[in-house]
Amino acid sequence: MIDLHLHSGWTDFFHEEQEKRSPEEIRARIETFLAKYEEKGIVLSRDAGGFEGTDRHIIRCAGMVIQNNYQDREFLKKVFSDTGEWVKIMATGGMGAPPENVTDPMIPEREFKYLVEQFHLHGKKVMVHCWGGKSLDWSIEAKADTIEHGVYLTKEQADKMAEHGIPLIPTTAIYRLLAEEPGLFHIPQILQERAKRACEGHSHAIRYALSSGVLIGHGTDFYADPDLVEYAGYEWKMLQDYGLTKEQATAAGTTVAEHILGKKVHSGTV
Repeated sequence: MIDLHLHSGWTDFFHEEQEKRSPEEIRARIETFLAKYEEKGIVLSRDAGGFEGTDRHIIRCAGMVIQNNYQDREFLKKVFSDTGEWVKIMATGGMGAPPENVTDPMIPEREFKYLVEQFHLHGKKVMVHCWGGKSLDWSIEAKADTIEHGVYLTKEQADKMAEHGIPLIPTTAIYRLLAEEPGLFHIPQILQERAKRACEGHSHAIRYALSSGVLIGHGTDFYADPDLVEYAGYEWKMLQDYGLTKEQATAAGTTVAEHILGKKVHSGTV
């Protein structure tokens, strides 16, 4: 299987916890996780931002555009020249945002569309972190290459995504685990409740995506915590729980993932 959304350089759910670790400990955790992940059958992963390694099983992200750096010309120049194939834009909030604000745009429409255009002109593919709302409309109009999460995707948006051939990477497993196994992440109840809302949103969003014919890819949104390895197949199971057939869920991490990446993996030509 291919994981289209992995935080390869993160070792902890809360970044302040990772900051307490020594560089050696961080490196060891990442290497241990990646080795065990491969043993579970994840042959290739697309990094979702932050990984500085050069492991051949990781497609590295050139940079992550957030609210605080989208106008930073020097940062953008580095992203343009980076060898990474993908760029990630944070278009909305996520688990850290209150439910009533989670779909609020983090980057204005004009600047957002300009960024996507410029990244494409520089040969980068664009993955957009977006839970829904106006930013999802803008992502479709700008022809982003993938939409990540899409928790509050509407039927109208799904129709447009299918029309433009834009895939959805829902990352359902992480929200289900946060909702049902909060002890695994040591999170407070408020985050557990937000995860439950995300699960409810996905139950509708994925149904819309399926009925509209949107390509759905397999991505976990996991990070390099060795304790998460035992859940390597959870996204595959959750996709089926949300309505995909076994064959569709398998394709999400094989043939569909290859199509999204533009790479033939299972023939050995990565």
